[in-house]
Amino acid sequence: MVAFQKYLTEQNNLKAGQVVQVIANQTVVKTQAQARARMANATGESQAIKLITNHLRQSLEYLHRLLLQSHLQYQDYDIHKFFVVGRKLR
Repeated sequence: MVAFQKYLTEQNNLKAGQVVQVIANQTVVKTQAQARARMANATGESQAIKLITNHLRQSLEYLHRLLLQSHLQYQDYDIHKFFVVGRKLR
């Protein structure tokens, strides 16, 4: 009877170990997915920043739209003082 109780105890320990392993695997997979999502988000933000920067460098009209969107009175500003020769941002 004692041997059978030990057997049952070991079976329970084995099952508990398997549950812990499954939980650990799920945690790893979840963490990896979150990391990939953060990387994708950062990459997207980086590309958006590059596009906006290029537009700012190339287009006064784009800058005008940005100023309007932010509720600035762009007529009060000399828009050209933000640029140097060759239409590049300071």
